[in-house]
Amino acid sequence: SAKWGDDLWTSLSLLRKRVHSLGVNIECVGPAGVRQLVLGMERELSLFKERQRQVYEELAAEETSGTETLEHLEARFERWCADAWEEKKPAPRAASASAPTRKSPPPATAAKPEPES
Repeated sequence: SAKWGDDLWTSLSLLRKRVHSLGVNIECVGPAGVRQLVLGMERELSLFKERQRQVYEELAAEETSGTETLEHLEARFERWCADAWEEKKPAPRAASASAPTRKSPPPATAAKPEPES
């Protein structure tokens, strides 16, 4: 979804900004300050990965649910089509007593060969 994409890029841009800020200010901050900044960024990165993993699992569950629903609806639609076809099929005619019977055609007579002259 669009919200997911916006959240993803916003979070990534914040992480990039922090990394860039660390690179620019690394000389101004002492070793203890660098350690704190790096630990803070690692924590933020871990939180970002965890949030994205949760979002991924939610989307995967929605995909599975959607796929199952579509398969169920497809089966119902196919049964509906088959039932509709059966209803439209003409019923086989049963021979009734009032129906005229067909006379069988007269037997074919073989043509006699004409004598050769």
